[in-house]
Amino acid sequence: GIIYTSAVKSVEQEIFLLPEPEREVVGLRYGFADGREWEVNEIAVFMGKTRQEIKDILAKGMVELKEFIDDPRLLHHI
Repeated sequence: GIIYTSAVKSVEQEIFLLPEPEREVVGLRYGFADGREWEVNEIAVFMGKTRQEIKDILAKGMVELKEFIDDPRLLHHI
């Protein structure tokens, strides 16, 4: 529905504000970059990094996004 779409747009905007490489890794992993959800292995090969490096970058980005999603002010973005 409309609320879900607005929330997704807010999260997409927040992903855009992540520092590199978190923005690229999270975007690829969850389909915000090109509409396809990439596997960790694919991202590692694409970026020339190890699986563990990609997992670490992804974890860091997800912590930052979780802080945004858990923020009650998110409702003001909807």
